[in-house]
Amino acid sequence: MQNNRQNRRHDRRGLTMVEIMIVLVILVAVGGVAVMTFVGQRQTAMERTAKANINTLETAIRLFEVDIGRPPTTEEGLDALVTRPSTLSNPDAWIGYLDDRRGLTDPWGNPYRYESPVRSIPEAQDRRYAIWSVGADGQSIIGSWMAVR
Repeated sequence: MQNNRQNRRHDRRGLTMVEIMIVLVILVAVGGVAVMTFVGQRQTAMERTAKANINTLETAIRLFEVDIGRPPTTEEGLDALVTRPSTLSNPDAWIGYLDDRRGLTDPWGNPYRYESPVRSIPEAQDRRYAIWSVGADGQSIIGSWMAVR
């Protein structure tokens, strides 16, 4: 009789360890799925933020263009929205279009790229200017000529 009790206790300990292992495997699997979902959501949010920032930069460029008569040149770059370029023929018309340089950086910490006239982006060559980010990987272009996703 005592032998049966010891066997049952031993069986319960083994079963409990298996149960714990199963629960741990399930928790790791659920945690992995949750992390992957979060990473995907975060990437999508950052891409949308980049597109919204590009739209803001486009608005600032349009205002610059109204005041100065043209968009900033490639050489002047997006800095022309924050600091008055020395190349302006009518410098008094410049009023400042962004408060600071933080608006010139994409969500990944890289500067937005700008070109006017557009030469290096075949999809945007029909535009007067192009603004883009190369994304987190340095290759996934998010540009002013693209539709919002």
